[in-house]
Amino acid sequence: DGSSLELTRLSASDGDDGQLSGSGQIRLPAEGARGEARLDFQNFRAARRGDLSITATGDADIQLDERGILIAGQSRIDHARIRPSLNDSASIPEIDVQEVNLPKGRQSYSRTIIPVRVDYQLEAERNVYVTSSTFSSEWGLDIGATGAVGKPELSGQATLLDGTAFVFNRRFSLEGGQVVFSGSPGDARVDLTARHERSGFSATASASS
Repeated sequence: DGSSLELTRLSASDGDDGQLSGSGQIRLPAEGARGEARLDFQNFRAARRGDLSITATGDADIQLDERGILIAGQSRIDHARIRPSLNDSASIPEIDVQEVNLPKGRQSYSRTIIPVRVDYQLEAERNVYVTSSTFSSEWGLDIGATGAVGKPELSGQATLLDGTAFVFNRRFSLEGGQVVFSGSPGDARVDLTARHERSGFSATASASS
């Protein structure tokens, strides 16, 4: 009757070995769009940028209702490489514009923003690499994310498995570390231990926040 659209099968490749498949339906009742979709992926390249590369296996259930879009599910990170930015450059802001003194007969443009929420779990035994010009490290993690996409609440932890750092041209071995999440990402608790050794001398440094 034209009031619904069914996606019987979706399949995609990431150009390598990764595969994604899915299906779903969207309905258009008078009160607004409703729908659901299911995605499954195996060894799929979810991100490919200079500062971020992620390959993952997992699923995502997507629901659209009167509250917006909810993305739920879980993934195993097969491989990730993260290179944090050294400068905290601001992103380009979005500015809401209200049109005034419009010509007669022309309506003001308005846009509808659909809220997006998540209820998602990420885990990796290892193979999550965080690197920069002064350090390299490998991590495992088990982290859940809930709430609005732009302001999620995180729970769980990331555990350091191996790594090195250079401080004042001295090589330090990263011997232990955890990042514990319990709320906003910016409120994470970080604990790191590093050790430097050379002939007849050793030093251990710990850092917490």
